[in-house]
Amino acid sequence: IGLEYTTVARNTLLVNTMPFWVLIGGHFLLGERINARKLGGLVLAFCGLAAVFSDGIVAGNTATLTGDLLSLGSGILWAMTSIVIKRSKLVETSAEKLLLYQLAGAAVVGLLVMPFAGPPIRAVTALPTLALLFQSFYIVAFTYVLWFWLLTRYPAAGLSSFAFLSPVFGVLCGAVLLGEPPTVRIFLALGLIAAGLIIVNRPRRQVPA
Repeated sequence: IGLEYTTVARNTLLVNTMPFWVLIGGHFLLGERINARKLGGLVLAFCGLAAVFSDGIVAGNTATLTGDLLSLGSGILWAMTSIVIKRSKLVETSAEKLLLYQLAGAAVVGLLVMPFAGPPIRAVTALPTLALLFQSFYIVAFTYVLWFWLLTRYPAAGLSSFAFLSPVFGVLCGAVLLGEPPTVRIFLALGLIAAGLIIVNRPRRQVPA
């Protein structure tokens, strides 16, 4: 719904603030302590995102506060999902069951928000059908299961930092598939994000006894 009121660039930036909320929630609720190294890595990665989408956040866009707040709320709720899983007995549940719970919850929420989603689709064409199949088989059936499997085995904050790669891949795919020319800012962003991820996920140095 947020995308109906704001730009894709702003939406992507705000949704992908998720790692910050996971880092804060993990600090207070999961015992995953924040240190200067992790915080610095996430700041670097966010600077990379800002470099990617700085062209999209300029005067003249039709973004609204409503869309921005909904997008930010999406990022917060996404983070809460990871925190709830890590804090509850769901962490001991198989990835397939976690996916089933997510789909069941999404079906209920979908029914509740359907009256606000506009008129029903009357013409079924090839492009939206292919998009639905891609979401169903690759995104849901494969990547969601993989994500929940990883979430049960690794720290939530470290995994969430990889979400910074999502919008960057989106920009790169736009360049490859849609002919959108990459800019210096994209390469700068890739460097910043890669550096941030390395810093956040670098193993702690073992102090000899």
